[in-house]
Amino acid sequence: MLRSIAEVIISPAIFCPTSRRHIPTTSECSLATFGDIVDSAEYAAYIYHTGDIVDHGVWETSFGHNIRTMNRLHNKLLEAFPDTPVYNAIGNHEAHPMNVFAPTIANRPEFSVGWLYSYLADVWGHWLPRSTVNSIRQGGFYTTLVRPGLRLVAVNNQDCYTYNWWIIWNPGYLATQLQWLHDVLLLAEQNGEKVHLLAHIPYSSSGSTYFVCQREFRRIVERFHNTISAQFNGHTHRDEFNVFYSRENPQHAINVAWNGGSATAFSDINLNYIVYYVDPETFQVTDYESYIFNLTEANLFPDRRPTWFKQYSFADAFGMHNLSPAEADKMVKRLGTPAGRLELRMYWEFKVKWGDPSLGAGCDDDCLLNHLCEIVVTELNDDVKCDELRETFFD
Repeated sequence: MLRSIAEVIISPAIFCPTSRRHIPTTSECSLATFGDIVDSAEYAAYIYHTGDIVDHGVWETSFGHNIRTMNRLHNKLLEAFPDTPVYNAIGNHEAHPMNVFAPTIANRPEFSVGWLYSYLADVWGHWLPRSTVNSIRQGGFYTTLVRPGLRLVAVNNQDCYTYNWWIIWNPGYLATQLQWLHDVLLLAEQNGEKVHLLAHIPYSSSGSTYFVCQREFRRIVERFHNTISAQFNGHTHRDEFNVFYSRENPQHAINVAWNGGSATAFSDINLNYIVYYVDPETFQVTDYESYIFNLTEANLFPDRRPTWFKQYSFADAFGMHNLSPAEADKMVKRLGTPAGRLELRMYWEFKVKWGDPSLGAGCDDDCLLNHLCEIVVTELNDDVKCDELRETFFD
C-alpha cells in the first residue's frame, strides 16, 4: 500500500516578463525552471495547476495574446510531464479583458467568454475525459474521477470575484455553479467518494469574493465536510491556508483550504511551488513541502540558472502529526498565544516565502495577528474565531 500520494501544485504559471521593446520568443520562454519542478514531480501522482497563466501586463491582453500565452504553458506542461495527469483551474487573468467573466446569456462576441471556455475544453482534453467537455464549454468547470475513491471538482469561481462586474448586472449568475457544486458533492457522497476541490480564488478571501458566495460556499463545505478531503487554491500568491469552522459549533474545525502560493514574484515575495503528500485512503493532506528560489540572488547573477531549494516541510516546521482540520486548529490556537509568537513569525516568513522586500519591511504584533486571523475568517463579518485569538494573543 502506498504510504502517501504526492501531488505538485503550480500556482500561478511561471512566465517570462514582456515589454513593448522586447517580447520573449518561445525558446526564451522555455521555462527552464520547470526542470527543477520536473525533478520534484518525478514521483507525483498528479499535478494541480490553479490558474493565472497570463501575466500581469493587464493592458496588453487580447484574445490572440492570451491564447498564445496559454499555449506556451500547456505545451510546456505536456513536454515536462508527458505521463502525469495535470488538472487545471481558470484564473482571473485568462480572460480578456482581465476579470470579466460574463454569464452565458451575454452572448455578444465582444462580451462572451465562450472563446476561452472552448479553447480550454480542447487543450484540457489531453488530461480529461470527454464527459467534462460540456461543463467546461458552458462555464469553465468540471469534475472527473482521479482514481478510485477520489473525485476532483474544479470550479471556475471567477463569477464570485469582486472585480467581475457582470454580477451587478445579473446577481442570479452566482447560483448556477454553486448549485452544480452542491449536486456533484451530493452524488460523490452517495457513491462513497472523497473530493479534492480546486479553485483559483479562495472563497474565503477577504475583498476578493462576494459575501453571498462566501456564505453559500461555507454552507456547502459544512454540509459536505466529510466528503471534501481538501481544497486547493491560488490567486493570493502567498503560501497560506484557511481553516473552516462549523457555523453551529465554532469550536469544531471541519475543513482546510491550502494555497499553492505562486511561481511569480508579485509582489515582494519569492517564487515557489508545493509538493503535497496525501493519505491514500482518506485523501487528506498529511504534509507539504514548499520549494523556492531567492529572487534577490537570482537577479545578482542573471546568467545563472536559479537555485531552487526546499524551504520547509509544514509538518516538520510546526511539529504536526498530520494536517487534518483538528490538528490545524490546534496549531492556530498555539500560534495565537504569547508562547507561540516566534512560531507565528515563522509562519508569516514562510507565507511571504522569505521575500527580501517583505522581510525588510517587517511585521509587528498587530500585523502578525492580522495574518493569523486571515487563517480562521472564512466569511465576511463572522469574526468569532478571530475574536477568540485576540483574547489569547496578548495574555
